[in-house]
Amino acid sequence: MTRRLPRSAVFAAAGLLTAVLALSGCGGDGTGGAGASTGTLRVDSSSEPQDLDPLAYNTSTQLRLTYALYDTLLENRGGGQTAPQLADLPTISPDGLTYTFKLRGGVTFHQGQALTSADVKYTYETIMNPKDPKSGSIWRSAIAAVGSVEAPDPLTVVFRLKMPYEPMTANFAIIPIVSAATPYEPRATYATSENGSGPFRLAAWDRGRQISLARNDAYFQGAPKLDRIVIATVKDETTRITNLVNGTTHISADLPPAQVPQVKGKNGIVVGEPQASAIQMFIYPNLKGGPTADVHFRKAMALALNRQKIVDDVFKGTAVPVNTGLPQGAPAFDAGVGQRYGGEPHVDEAKAELAQSSYKGEELALALSPESYTKDAATIVQQSLQAAGIKVRLEVQEENVYFGKLLTNNFGDLLLTTLPTGNNPNHSGYGIYADKSTTNFNKVADPRMNELLNAAVGTIDPAAAKAGWKAVQEYDVETAYVVPVVTRHYLEAVGAKVKGHTTAANGSLGNLLQVTVG
Repeated sequence: MTRRLPRSAVFAAAGLLTAVLALSGCGGDGTGGAGASTGTLRVDSSSEPQDLDPLAYNTSTQLRLTYALYDTLLENRGGGQTAPQLADLPTISPDGLTYTFKLRGGVTFHQGQALTSADVKYTYETIMNPKDPKSGSIWRSAIAAVGSVEAPDPLTVVFRLKMPYEPMTANFAIIPIVSAATPYEPRATYATSENGSGPFRLAAWDRGRQISLARNDAYFQGAPKLDRIVIATVKDETTRITNLVNGTTHISADLPPAQVPQVKGKNGIVVGEPQASAIQMFIYPNLKGGPTADVHFRKAMALALNRQKIVDDVFKGTAVPVNTGLPQGAPAFDAGVGQRYGGEPHVDEAKAELAQSSYKGEELALALSPESYTKDAATIVQQSLQAAGIKVRLEVQEENVYFGKLLTNNFGDLLLTTLPTGNNPNHSGYGIYADKSTTNFNKVADPRMNELLNAAVGTIDPAAAKAGWKAVQEYDVETAYVVPVVTRHYLEAVGAKVKGHTTAANGSLGNLLQVTVG
């Protein structure tokens, strides 16, 4: 006997690392397709992607491109909803180990090939079995429970899991499908090109300035109403505000909280803040050696942080203090553990832990990216640690340098970053600690943590999952492999001319089919 997944399959979505995308451009080109021309959507942001590889990155910069250019098996609808996209909702076996999808017919990639089950199998197996694990896909941990993928006919895909995996259904809504016709090489095959099946195609990329997308008139769900999306890099925050207020741009992506009062309500501008979004700010300690590899030092950091000051001064109340990798807002989050330290610093306790550590008073480097709110939060972190007797200097790095160091676990002493929780916040708690996970950036290798994580996700019993996640959180506080700071909501500002757009919790542009610019 099988069971059909309900249409309202649960997930909670958020965007990813805090790199942001800008889409900007000029008026519509009047190109063909169904319906009248409705122009160009223009969105400003502070950075551009390293490259266009949909399997390599999950930054917000990348996701806005990826989900415009590529499709996934299921669609992320927001508010705890998934829906059919390339496939109908899956049939799941009673033991939770087999997922069967029926694909839609008539879907084609932008280069003309028909999309079949062979492409889905190729995509997932490419992620599961990378040629070089060090350069594996960012999505690898999302499908860690998948043991095999079968394609019994061109429109049927069968996933067989190694164990029940609670976040699995939601994770089918995040994996972009690539063509099996072109052998995939990480950060090479699609570094400057694409071959997705999504509602938009890549038109041009002017490095350092803008990326242009043109609508896919052959899209299987019907052509989008927009003609184009132009993706511009606008690093200066004052310029981004000016562009939005005067109508030069339509959306300001990943809006810094301090800018909300400057734009909200002006000329019809609204600020989107999806309550389902959960973006976590972490400090990653280097676990390879030195004081940062010492659990007493890491616990001293966790105790010393003035999280409430970061919530109030930097995020203007759009964040909450958090002490564990499982974010506030996740279905299994236990506030008694996850917010045990609260928001205020515990300086005396921090000093007591520090006295037991190997720290000798040396100055440590804290790497961070250049966004204004990241720099503001880092300053408060620096002051908090100084109050407990820990000397830290801030090293602001360009996005490409910073992100490269994060991916290779080559960031020096400490690194401050923000990470999305993916389509399922429970999954993010798994990915940052699980052995061999591509989002385990500081290479935690703890058999006990793996055992606890697998117990939490390897069940279809909600009560067992919740108990399992509480045990994970308890061990998380005890080991402090990562030092959580806050969980915040995603913010974007949307101009009055934009119609049919809903701010997506994962930081992408959401469903683009009905968006218009009036």
